[in-house]
Amino acid sequence: MIEVNPAHGTQTSIFSSIDSSKYIYGAGELSGFTELNGRLYFGAHNTANACQLWSTDGTQEGTTLVKEISATSTLPIGGIIKVGNRVVFMASETGDYNNYDLWASDGTESGTIKIAELDAYSNTLLDGQQSAVLGNHMAFNSGNKIFVTDGTEAGTIALMNYQSYSQANSFFALNNKLHFMLADSTGKLELWGTNGTLAGTIRERQLTVVDSINYVAQMMAFDGNIYITALKQGDCVYSLLALNGNLSQPAQRVDLSGGAFQGQLFSTYKGALYFAAYDTVGYNVFRISAGNPIAQRLITEGGPLSYIYSITFANNSAYFVDGNSNSLIHRIDLTTLAHTVTELPGMYITSYSLGNDILVGTGGKVYFAAYDTAVSELSFIGKQLFVVASEDLQTINVVMPAGECNEHPFDFISGCGVSDIFDFKVWNDKIIVPANFNNAGRELWIYSDGLASDVLNVKNDNPFLIYPNPADKEVTVKTHNVAGQRLDITDMHGKTVLKTALSADITTLNVSSLTSGNYCVSLIENGRVTNTKKLMVVR
Repeated sequence: MIEVNPAHGTQTSIFSSIDSSKYIYGAGELSGFTELNGRLYFGAHNTANACQLWSTDGTQEGTTLVKEISATSTLPIGGIIKVGNRVVFMASETGDYNNYDLWASDGTESGTIKIAELDAYSNTLLDGQQSAVLGNHMAFNSGNKIFVTDGTEAGTIALMNYQSYSQANSFFALNNKLHFMLADSTGKLELWGTNGTLAGTIRERQLTVVDSINYVAQMMAFDGNIYITALKQGDCVYSLLALNGNLSQPAQRVDLSGGAFQGQLFSTYKGALYFAAYDTVGYNVFRISAGNPIAQRLITEGGPLSYIYSITFANNSAYFVDGNSNSLIHRIDLTTLAHTVTELPGMYITSYSLGNDILVGTGGKVYFAAYDTAVSELSFIGKQLFVVASEDLQTINVVMPAGECNEHPFDFISGCGVSDIFDFKVWNDKIIVPANFNNAGRELWIYSDGLASDVLNVKNDNPFLIYPNPADKEVTVKTHNVAGQRLDITDMHGKTVLKTALSADITTLNVSSLTSGNYCVSLIENGRVTNTKKLMVVR
């Protein structure tokens, strides 16, 4: 584990949902890791909280400041995206939340310039499906205008002003054009396209009028078709619709064995489209292959699964955590479709925001952050760990830098507090790890294999399951080797609200006295926490 630190700094006190006396130091947040010409570019702050663009070649001496965007702005750079031979990003020189502009960099200080005065209210205008890249151009919207840029000031132009429409979204590229969706003043949805010119920016289809689509949750192109997660007129659940790319036919429902589509998480991997959906059985992972529009269910045994927050792809496998248990990692071999479930030994993965990766992988290994189930001195949750595992999750290594480490190195400063975030990145067979390992603020750490220590072997001899989750009045707890075991349920303030000794492998708990909210369920054996689950009570 190599520490590549942009700048050490002085101690600063912040509010934390984990520890009210937590401190950070110097470097601040690191974000937006994007490769350009063999280097990795990212946003950071120095000890004075100045907003800066950095780049690295993966070494200490090769990690350099590209340009200080502002000496006074504490607002982070957002949405670093490769466009042609430059990176394009959002930044604020003034520190005003309503003054984000479009910048571009060719990797040099003189070549890092503002290319459009947008006065935007957010640095997230380029994130997700709010922009799309085709060749050397990117389309995005800001201030009720559709823009296209090639990363230069002269090549950044407004294509249309849509004052009578709501904000554009669902950008994607198909058939050598950039497409996006607008809703008119009456709420009717329309699909638009552009070839990058004013004359070539036209309305292509009235989705509400022609296809009876009232709401779109996600839209993307694959294999010449447009796939849409949508609510159709008269429906109360989402459907997955397919629209041929030349728009010559009505949108068709994708058959999911007669079940209603309630999923999302579209991903393309090795020439196929993957997504999670709720069908007649429960949540599952589906695949649509190129040239074959029929959705294939990948999990045929086990379950049902309660919810899938994210699907991550690596080593020709799909990995995810089911909503039933954060200590179980599911793996689907995408060749054999073998589905295995591994209980993490003495640790669990937290629930990140919907769609965020849970791990990264390369070279037959996966890398992720996890919580130790042993109670931390700071709170009722455990320490965070950097974990390296074989692709089949049968060998697990906990790898931490030498010396004393901060108990929560993977927290991200967000708004008024600290939240869990997973932002590891595979780059040149190395793992980029923004982390606060040594209480010096979030710094750039790089992991290469060969430094593993504290090897743990996976054991599945004591499963710990809670269902249903979320729960209303009762939950069932399944474990075994119950001698000396008890369950403690604590609220988010660490207060114990329910405690019971276990006398059987399957126990039913009455949780009707608990108010709606999130709870921590700890399995305690001979006075030691051996496993922890999150429980949601909903009424």
